[in-house]
Amino acid sequence: MTSSELLPIIGFAAVLAVTPGPDTLLSLRYGLLGRRAGVAAATGTSLALFAWAALAGTGVAATLRASPTLYESLKVVGGAYLAYLGVRTLHDARASTPAVTPRPDGDGDLSARDTLTRRGTRTGRAFMTGVLTCLTNPKTGLFFVALLPQLAPPHASVGFIVLGLGGVVALVVYAYLLLVAVSADAVQRHPSAPRLTKALETISGVALLGIGLVTGASAAVQLLTT
Repeated sequence: MTSSELLPIIGFAAVLAVTPGPDTLLSLRYGLLGRRAGVAAATGTSLALFAWAALAGTGVAATLRASPTLYESLKVVGGAYLAYLGVRTLHDARASTPAVTPRPDGDGDLSARDTLTRRGTRTGRAFMTGVLTCLTNPKTGLFFVALLPQLAPPHASVGFIVLGLGGVVALVVYAYLLLVAVSADAVQRHPSAPRLTKALETISGVALLGIGLVTGASAAVQLLTT
């Protein structure tokens, strides 16, 4: 892959990464609970991009673009899942306490987050949340369907599309989400920022809930009127 072929892919991947959406909110939300959880969420999201690249490379994802019913149905599922994550985030933010004492485990968690940890906020859950959120976001799939065929060299193999183009996109997105997660972890570790941490958790929850409700409701209306 030449530099002239690589630069447009990096540019499109950067746009996909920095566009505000559920993936960014999840990395922020889990990063506020600890570095490992934030990194796990970012990792799950980035690996799920390979699945979208594979679907685009094999032509399966084109069916999503050609079928309004399938597309809107996936939006309903994704919207409902985001709304659930928003409610859970708001519940966890409300259950947290403002007291802060650095923990000696080196993970960046605070003793004020012990309640959230006991409630099951672990790296495995963060990872799977990242995977499921990305896979149920049809806009990400349409990004791959619309752009990968145009960016791929003529007669490119499925393997090249998945590992080459998909890998570049995944790495760029991963780098950005890691930055979000690590920054959120730095905020929640700071002894003087407990209220800011809780406020960011609340904002993340409200945003996830709002995106989920709007996405699911608009898709449901489209399904009912077609």
